[in-house]
Amino acid sequence: MFIHKINKVWFASKLLSLCGFFVKLGKTMKAFFAQLFKSKKTVKATEDMENGKENNHFRIESEMSNDTGHDLYIFHVSEQVTRKSIITFSSPDSQKDKQTPMIQDLFQIKGVADLWIYPYRVFIRKGHVFTWDELVPKIEAVLRKHLQPVAASN
Repeated sequence: MFIHKINKVWFASKLLSLCGFFVKLGKTMKAFFAQLFKSKKTVKATEDMENGKENNHFRIESEMSNDTGHDLYIFHVSEQVTRKSIITFSSPDSQKDKQTPMIQDLFQIKGVADLWIYPYRVFIRKGHVFTWDELVPKIEAVLRKHLQPVAASN
């Protein structure tokens, strides 16, 4: 009976280790493919510029930051978001006087925790229990809503 319990514990620990390995492998593959597809987008934009095509339409690229445990995403945009070098918002109530309608709309998305705004980048930290799969489409929709009209007028 004692040996039977030991075998169950040993098997359970090995199974948990294997699951942890597959989780890490999945995250690594996701980051790899994100970089691969991002590289293809960059090459396409470069080819368009070399072929004389106009480059005045709104563009957005997003990537997960690998440095912070995957709770931070970076959105690169083709329109200037701010003239400041950086503005940070640690909550929907921080720096109310500097918030634009875009910032307010981003904080309306359940799961958005912090924002760092750079001239052509928006860094967003999510709440830990939320997934990027559910947040990224909503965030990109807000960015398009507020920045795409600016690109169309240029």
